[in-house]
Amino acid sequence: MRKHRFNFAFIPAVLSFLVMPLSSHAGGLIHNLPPDGSWVLYRAKTELDFQGNLQSFDRELKMCSVGKEEVDGEPARWIELSTELSGTRIVVKLLILEKYLKADQNPYEHLVRAWIRGRDGEVRELTASRLRQILIFAGTVPHFDKPEKKGKQHVKTGHGEYDCEHLTGVQEMEGFQNNKVKLEGDVWTHEKVPFGLVKAKVKGDLGVGTIETELELTKSGADAKTELPDAK
Repeated sequence: MRKHRFNFAFIPAVLSFLVMPLSSHAGGLIHNLPPDGSWVLYRAKTELDFQGNLQSFDRELKMCSVGKEEVDGEPARWIELSTELSGTRIVVKLLILEKYLKADQNPYEHLVRAWIRGRDGEVRELTASRLRQILIFAGTVPHFDKPEKKGKQHVKTGHGEYDCEHLTGVQEMEGFQNNKVKLEGDVWTHEKVPFGLVKAKVKGDLGVGTIETELELTKSGADAKTELPDAK
């Protein structure tokens, strides 16, 4: 990938082309629900070509389970996603019913509450549309509607080696100004990894450019603490 400094001010223009419904049912970042306190860390490499403006950047993406709560008598989890863009740490904290935190569900369609700490450092409630923007750009891995199973594949990562289930998928959605956005990719999963995802490669045709991201597991643990303790 070619290396350029990422311009944070460039993000809003890109995100305006990425507001779309996430209505599919497999893939994504969450394939299983581990014990509370579990966390995983991924290395993410992204190359973005938006109307001829090519930028590449590397970063880390962390996902944690940072608390339990009951909602109308049903168990729910606080899931926290964090990454850094152009020196700014972005943290998203989501309360989701546990029954939706699995591979055949899209958990982001079933939010109870959502919070974000963004560029200005303030914590505020997060709207569903804004969350969709952040997840596609920063979360990197979409939910594929009809994934194809490719069988077992041995995968080496910075966190070890795994005999993974390999899935591929394609997803087409409506983007900005009725343009079609096409996302396709491969995901590798293992049941013993917290949340299930070991590796992913995703390509997106935005109609006005392209985005490519590679995600690889580098660390995991069981001592996660929220970065947003007052967001409840």
